[in-house]
Amino acid sequence: MGLNFLSKGQNMKTPIQTMHDMGLRVFVRDTENPMYCFFTDGKNIGYAQWGGIRESVSSVHKPNKSTGTGFNVADEITRETLLAAMQTIAPHWASASDRASVRKYRDIDDYLKSSKWNSELTEVVK
Repeated sequence: MGLNFLSKGQNMKTPIQTMHDMGLRVFVRDTENPMYCFFTDGKNIGYAQWGGIRESVSSVHKPNKSTGTGFNVADEITRETLLAAMQTIAPHWASASDRASVRKYRDIDDYLKSSKWNSELTEVVK
């Protein structure tokens, strides 16, 4: 059973705490009130956002004209969806050309070095 961070109230773990409990590294832009983050096992990368009206978890790959920067994996943040986001190359419904357009980052360092914007993310330490 997963944790839905928006609907279960304040006593639930935050998404970042759950990611840390899973042994994942977490990177945010807003350190005061993060509403999204990138997470990694060191090699594979995922993206999660919460707050507002919905949660989502997505895969992360190098930007391209066909498929952008990743695919939505789920509309709920759970241990299972976080793992799925890091493992997803392309969803089952993606076309052959969509699949061919995906180029994953080598690891988190490759992602952070890929642009000034990415390099400005801050790692959240336990």
